[in-house]
Amino acid sequence: MRHPVAELRPELLAIGGRLRDFPLVLIAAPAGSGKTTLLEAWRSALSDEGAVTAWLPLTALHRDPAFFLEDLAAEVVASLGAAAGDERFAARLLRQLPHLADPDPERIAALFARELRELGDPLHVFLDGYEQLEREGAVDRLVSALARDRSLALRLAIATRGARPAATPRLLVEQRALTLGPDDLSLRADQVERLLRAHGVDPDP
Repeated sequence: MRHPVAELRPELLAIGGRLRDFPLVLIAAPAGSGKTTLLEAWRSALSDEGAVTAWLPLTALHRDPAFFLEDLAAEVVASLGAAAGDERFAARLLRQLPHLADPDPERIAALFARELRELGDPLHVFLDGYEQLEREGAVDRLVSALARDRSLALRLAIATRGARPAATPRLLVEQRALTLGPDDLSLRADQVERLLRAHGVDPDP
């Protein structure tokens, strides 16, 4: 059975068309509420339009900036496909990381930003399971620095059970972030009835 968010909430699916307007779109809700399904639907729609996207389901291993960036770069390369150049996206940065005298996340973000500018095309990054990262940890600071950079054609769509990028409050004040919570993902009574009837179940009177 398809998740009810994808089946019954076209207004949520339509938000995918606004991802280009915000550096950060955040879905914060408990497990099983449809966060991943919604992210997948948004990404599918953008990919169908030819956008460059990267999908990264986060684990505790992604608290390491090198591991995070390596997996993210691989996803970008996969999205580029035949359009990728002779050198893989962010290959130069990945070679530099082990030799950086200053591995500060802000410094790494600046180097990754350079790679993004050379990419040319806008990049839509989908991070699922942001609660796996340490708040104010290296990767959280890296993601926040990228989200704050107004010069980048980078759009982040993040799903989390709670933890949010450190930059979220600032971006909300600046009206550069959009957030969805449990109430936005929950079904109304009429939608529950439609769902039950669609699958051959009569709702209780």
